[in-house]
Amino acid sequence: MQQNRELSGASGLRIAAVSRITKIPVDTLRAWERRYGVVKPVRSETSARLYAEEDVLRLKLIKALVDRGHGIG
Repeated sequence: MQQNRELSGASGLRIAAVSRITKIPVDTLRAWERRYGVVKPVRSETSARLYAEEDVLRLKLIKALVDRGHGIG
């Protein structure tokens, strides 16, 4: 299914919306993606990150764990 999202007009939430929903700064989202691979959003035709609902849920869980003192690494 992920492959189909990449090939056909991909849909999902943009990074600013995910940042607002998860309360994770945009720079942190980019760093977590780059450094730790916690999510792999698909890219739109204009290279915008598009996050699936599963990505948002995963990010909320990770943020809750980090807020409780667990290391992201």
